[in-house]
Amino acid sequence: MDPSNKEVELVEQLRSNLSDLNLSKQESETKNLLRFIRARSHSIENAENMFRRQLQWREQNDMENSVHYQHPKEFKSYWPWYITGFDDSDGPVIIVPIGLWDAGKVTGNYNEFVKYCYNGIETVWRTVQQTSQGQNGYNQFSVVLDLKGANYKQVTNLDAMQGVLEVVKAFEANYPETLKFGLLINAPYVFEMAWKLIKPFISEATHAKLKFLGSDCKLWREELLQYMNEDQFFEKYGGTMPDCTEIAFEKRCAKRRGSNSNEYICDSLMRS
Repeated sequence: MDPSNKEVELVEQLRSNLSDLNLSKQESETKNLLRFIRARSHSIENAENMFRRQLQWREQNDMENSVHYQHPKEFKSYWPWYITGFDDSDGPVIIVPIGLWDAGKVTGNYNEFVKYCYNGIETVWRTVQQTSQGQNGYNQFSVVLDLKGANYKQVTNLDAMQGVLEVVKAFEANYPETLKFGLLINAPYVFEMAWKLIKPFISEATHAKLKFLGSDCKLWREELLQYMNEDQFFEKYGGTMPDCTEIAFEKRCAKRRGSNSNEYICDSLMRS
C-alpha cells in the first residue's frame, strides 16, 4: 500500500532523525523506513528506537554476510523449510513442516540452530527485497507452518523451545511488516502447550495475520488460492506442485535461473 501524505511526512522526519547514521541508499529508502513507522503505529520515537536496535542486532549477528553462511548439510534434514513459489503480488511462499523438526538435535547445536533460523529469515527477506525492486513498497511473504508430527517430546525440549522463542522475538523486533499471512495447519493437541509460551512474544499485528485451519486440505487450498496460483504450493496442501524432495526441489530451482527475480532464491536454497 502506498504511503499516505502523513506517512510521507513521518518518513522524512524519521530520515532526518537518523541522519547521524551512515545508512545505505536501500536502508534510507522511503519504503524501508515506512515499515518501521507502520510497525510502531506512526510513533516517530518508537520507530526510530526500533530502527536503531535492528541495526545493532544486524551488526551483532553479521546479518549482511549470513546468507553466505555454510551450515552443515544435515541441518536441512533436521529442520527443513522451502520457498516453493510466489503469490499474486510476487511475494515468496514459504513452507515449513515444523512438526517434523528434530527438537533433539537442537541440544548440543543451540547456537547453530538459532543461526540457521536467522539465516532462513534473512534469505526470505532478501528474496522480498529482490522481488520488490522498482516498486513503491515492499512485497510480503506468506508461510504455511505444517505441525503434523509435533509431539510431546518436541514441545517439552527446553533447548528447542528456548531457541524458537529467541527466533520469534528476533523476527518481531527486526523484520517489521514483512509477513502477509501465515497458515498453521495440522496442529495436534500438544501444540497448545507450545503456543501458550510463544503467543505472548507475537505482536497483535502478526497474530492478526495468522490462521489455524486444522487438517482439512480443502480449507487450506481455498485459503491459499485467494493469494496465489495452485502451482505455487505442494500437492499435499491442495496445490499442483509435486511434493518436494531435496533433489527434485534443487532441479526446479536450477530451471528457474532464467528469471531474474528467482535467481537469488534458487542459488541461496541450493547452498542450504
